[in-house]
Amino acid sequence: MANSKEIQKLVDERVKYCKSNYESRYLDLSNLGITEIPNEVFLLKDLAILFLSNNNISELPKDFFILENLQKLYLENNELTEFPKEIIGFERLEYLYLENNFITSIPNWVLNFKRLSILNLMGNPIQIPNNFNDDLGYSYTAICHWLREYYQKEKPKQNILKIPTQLKTSIKQYLNFFPDFVLHSKGVKINFEVTSVEEGLSLEIEEKEEETINQINTYLQEYMDLLQIKNEEIEILFSTNATDFEKELLITQQQVQINNLKNALAIKKLENSYLTEVLKQPILLSTSLIETLHNATLDAQNGLRENNLPIPYLKDGYLWQQMPDGKHIQLEKLEPLKTA
Repeated sequence: MANSKEIQKLVDERVKYCKSNYESRYLDLSNLGITEIPNEVFLLKDLAILFLSNNNISELPKDFFILENLQKLYLENNELTEFPKEIIGFERLEYLYLENNFITSIPNWVLNFKRLSILNLMGNPIQIPNNFNDDLGYSYTAICHWLREYYQKEKPKQNILKIPTQLKTSIKQYLNFFPDFVLHSKGVKINFEVTSVEEGLSLEIEEKEEETINQINTYLQEYMDLLQIKNEEIEILFSTNATDFEKELLITQQQVQINNLKNALAIKKLENSYLTEVLKQPILLSTSLIETLHNATLDAQNGLRENNLPIPYLKDGYLWQQMPDGKHIQLEKLEPLKTA
């Protein structure tokens, strides 16, 4: 392996050759074993083609933006761990070779390269869509299509809770309080979003680390388990140095949330047994969600009994009501929910 003086001599020779033969527009610094880009390179502001292949470069320097006229950049077989953000403003870039590095994700700003026609990321630990083959030549349209598919695969964890339309609002309101519960009891800010979809509710966690997702699932299980506890007996595990007032405030807010959900289930009558059947369908996010919501509906049924009100239930595809006097009345036929 060449020593630092020999490498510097080779760099000087290639830069000199570039200036004399290619009007400072073509430079090949491949196969030198360099760990960083020599300062001489940044004097070549008109450089259009730069070969840095087969070196030990782990990141690009901040001064790299000076080479904004680059049209072709070859960085394959290096030590890059991130997609090089230093090339964001390279509007003339047409070819970008990054294969056989250690890049794990692709930023969406890659779509801003309107002239980019070749993007090679093979040999990096990225989840590559099935239709992304080994050809080097990709049109801009193909790159856009690939990136859209990539981001669909990489989007936040999403889970569909299949519930009847009548339940969406009340359960959504309860789940929307979950990030506040985590923030005030655990001191952790999470991106947890609940949106209404055709099948019911979509639950999304904007995290990619499996460990973080598992931790959020633990918090969610605790949050949903509170539905099974009598309001006056609710206790919350605090991981923060919250004051007594802050603890009492969160417990009171939680009691209000639980009351709102259970009252909605009871007041609207909400086909509780139908919900029971629907919640047997598993979802990815938290198995406790099914059980606790099921128990919440049973509490609602008990509330109906205590108030001498009819109790709805599902049998043979029909909605029935058990009347206070013990009679059973058939109401209507219910169509099953669509499966995802």
